[in-house]
Amino acid sequence: MEYVQISFKVILAFLIMLSFFQVAGNKDLGEINLLDIGMNLIVIELIVGLIEHATPILKSLYPIGILIFIQLCLNYLGMKNQTIRSIFQGKPIIIIEK
Repeated sequence: MEYVQISFKVILAFLIMLSFFQVAGNKDLGEINLLDIGMNLIVIELIVGLIEHATPILKSLYPIGILIFIQLCLNYLGMKNQTIRSIFQGKPIIIIEK
């Protein structure tokens, strides 16, 4: 029975990560900013807690949902306001000039 529960949690964790990446947007590696990396690491840590530490499913889904909501709000505000965009995404620099 324990293996069934672990299998269910792993499948659920995979679906959570898949949906999180879909909501965050399919981005190329060059388009990922520091905020996206931080959010992904936090979500991964919550999923590890779900699988390894026998955290109840709802206690892990709630903070993941809040993080998805925060990321969507910040992305929306970043599209509407140049100042917020520069704070969270930074400014690109030219490394190699022609």
